[in-house]
Amino acid sequence: MTPAGTAINNTATGTYVDPNTGETFNTTSNTVTATVAEVAGVAAVPSGIIDVNGGSVTTNDQLLFTFLVTNVGNEVSALHIPSTVTPVGANLGSAQVLNGVTLTAGVYVTEINGVILARPVILPANGNTNDATFINAINNAAGGNYTALNGGTPFNGSINANSGIKVIVPATVTATVAGNPVSVTLGDTGANNNNAGTQNQPDSGLEPPTLGGTDPISAASEIYTINFAGAPPANGVRESSAFQTVPLATQINSLALATILKTRIAYNANSAATFTDDTLTYRLDLRVESAAPTGSTGIVPAPLLGTSIRVDGASPVTKVLISDAIPTNTTIDLTALPPATVTINGVVWTRVYTAQPVATGPLAATQDWLTTAPTAGTTRIGYIADGPLAPGYTTALDPNGFRIQVVTTGLTAVSSAVTIANVAQVFGQSTAGSISPTNPLVYDESGDQNPNNFENGSPSIPPITTTNTSPSGVADPNTDGTDSNNGGNNNQGTGPGGEDNVFTINPPGSILNGPQGQAGAIGPNGTNQTDFANKSAPIAAGLKTGDPVNPAAVTFTNTVQNPSSNTSQLDNVTLEPISATLAAAATGTAIANYDLSNLPLTNAPLPEGTTVLIAYGNRAALYTLTSGEFVLTSSSPATVSVSGTTVTITPGANETTPAPIIIPTVAIGQSLDYYVQVDLPGGAAGAVVTKGYSVPIVAYVNSNTTDGSTFKTTGTQLGQDNPFNIEINRVYTGYLDLVKLSRVLQGTGPALSVPADGTFSNTSKTPAPGNIIEYLLSYTNISTPASGSGNVVLNANNIVITEDGAVAPNNWATTTLNVPSTARVDQDGTQPTPNTVPTYNAVITFFTGATATTTTDPTVTRYLDSIPTLTPGQTGYFKFQRQVK
Repeated sequence: MTPAGTAINNTATGTYVDPNTGETFNTTSNTVTATVAEVAGVAAVPSGIIDVNGGSVTTNDQLLFTFLVTNVGNEVSALHIPSTVTPVGANLGSAQVLNGVTLTAGVYVTEINGVILARPVILPANGNTNDATFINAINNAAGGNYTALNGGTPFNGSINANSGIKVIVPATVTATVAGNPVSVTLGDTGANNNNAGTQNQPDSGLEPPTLGGTDPISAASEIYTINFAGAPPANGVRESSAFQTVPLATQINSLALATILKTRIAYNANSAATFTDDTLTYRLDLRVESAAPTGSTGIVPAPLLGTSIRVDGASPVTKVLISDAIPTNTTIDLTALPPATVTINGVVWTRVYTAQPVATGPLAATQDWLTTAPTAGTTRIGYIADGPLAPGYTTALDPNGFRIQVVTTGLTAVSSAVTIANVAQVFGQSTAGSISPTNPLVYDESGDQNPNNFENGSPSIPPITTTNTSPSGVADPNTDGTDSNNGGNNNQGTGPGGEDNVFTINPPGSILNGPQGQAGAIGPNGTNQTDFANKSAPIAAGLKTGDPVNPAAVTFTNTVQNPSSNTSQLDNVTLEPISATLAAAATGTAIANYDLSNLPLTNAPLPEGTTVLIAYGNRAALYTLTSGEFVLTSSSPATVSVSGTTVTITPGANETTPAPIIIPTVAIGQSLDYYVQVDLPGGAAGAVVTKGYSVPIVAYVNSNTTDGSTFKTTGTQLGQDNPFNIEINRVYTGYLDLVKLSRVLQGTGPALSVPADGTFSNTSKTPAPGNIIEYLLSYTNISTPASGSGNVVLNANNIVITEDGAVAPNNWATTTLNVPSTARVDQDGTQPTPNTVPTYNAVITFFTGATATTTTDPTVTRYLDSIPTLTPGQTGYFKFQRQVK
């Protein structure tokens, strides 16, 4: 056992990449991760009844009662599942053939540990998953073919934690009286009515069963856990049961549930003053849900079948259709489309087009989809595939999904904001045959997370029973509503039907100043006075939030432009930094409502002594923040060298009289790059301050000779020159923030000596041997989120977070053991029971020293949490548990 008083230290480290520059940054936490003691657990739930011939349940119908039995413990376990049951109102077995296997009397396994078997495998007579004959049948190529389907790793009789077995109980209906039950009970626990008393109960022989009158321990009629290896679980053997019933002459509500998602993944203004070359790129994704919508009743998820459409003028074919009407004021960019045929998750999708008027619905009798793009006038684009698509099918994990790019058109002169609105559709069916009142269309619109246009557990629009009533899919934000959460681009809208993805193109000013190549960038508040470029200083490994640091200077490349809509050249264009107060005053509410006047609430206050060096041509001007205002302190000749994304400014000898950077003339339509270097003073900040340092840079025509050459206030009045345009250069001292917390769980040790130790915090804990320390690490991209257009945001790419218990100051590798199967990235620690939070495709890998191992290995000494991308504002979590030796 670990000696009393031993300090168990835990610090996480990480690296990440700025995709804008390719630079790699370091980040360090305080403390956080997770672990739990081995306990057994089993849950059994009904997962639907399939009537093989459809319609109502009648005498002699063949039914398939499906169940999911899950290992809800935290370690692998074998399970016992009854190999025979006695249905009510039916006989066990059928003549149904599934993947070459006739489902005669018995209980059949169709999926284990997430692996869908090639063929159903009947449970052995003893009902044990660790039975040698059963294991062989599961792995055998002529049986379940598990080994090949699982990448060469065979089934060994155990069920992984949080995984399970899907089983089918085939039955042939014998009931003859309408309304009489046809039912199956799998297992024998408590009242066998699916209530809490039937789930994960101790197999103690004490709970009142309904089948046998007494409760024998580990009876053949029960579902129970079997210890697979090592010492028995601390809570012994657990049991569960599940029950399903359907009255005779009742139709089962098997419903395909389709969710279509639409995300705008890119916008490019191209020429800022030209309004017919802006491009917007969208990604479409489809989910076929495997669970009924929250709040719904009586729905059993079914495969998504195709519906009737015409393709290339031929007779109607049956296809699942994804449709997207080209937004008003845009045309499809055919040159930017990916391959016309893509395979996603085993399903072949073919792109289709139509030039029919958008008022002609996607399923209208006169609609004709084409596999070859029209030479002009495309009004819709879509993708088609053969059904059925099984519940659980998704394109969301594919790197690309379905991508569509459009180009603005007809906007020859924008004097006010122009809205580009778009909504996607998906069409299919639950049951083959013509659309009718008894076989309505499966239909969903993008903008939310609900399938089939459900809202609060029920359909939000009337059933579509004829193709003539299928919606056109033409976006109208005034009637559709918008996907308004977080800028309207994450499918989090609410309300009937779908919600439009809306993007606004704003008019530029008479002088434009923005990030490199994006002088007309639009900021978070919809104006070009709040656009920004974000960048981080490099931070040495080992520095954490609050540690003093003297960050290296950060250099930005900006662009100033005389828009082609102007009628004359711009003279004496001056570039200089201004204070947050002056920036807010100059633009009224434009910046005040954004962030600069709210210091230090949303930005770190710029420390006294911050310097800003602006370079253009062969000169540079240096400003120093003094008493909250930037003061021109020197100017000099300078050389600028650019290598890739690295810019080096080398000032020469100081000029006798400091002078700002003034560009004598900017011709109509001309764009010019200049450079800004921000240098925070030593000790100004920690490695991560969770806020950015904002420096407003103004470009203005210096026409006000009474206030000299600076853009400033005169007395109490603002004396700025016009026209002007502000861009914000924002510096971060690292932008991936790691925060670690811990708590103590009892595990197999004694009760907690300090009750507060059971709550997540960053305070010291006092665990005893056998107790479990659960660590929780949050990782947050604290930079300014994407908004507007043309801004430079800081995605954190190629994140690798290292939890290494063998590298000082950590010592938890030698003082604790990994609690199997508890490392996870889908919990944030705020809920008493497991909750789901976004994982951002994080992948955990496990090592003992330098040797790769698995989550079930108690000797794990190092965890790597790899996250492809974390965008600004996103937070991920990594939990793991360690049991004190």
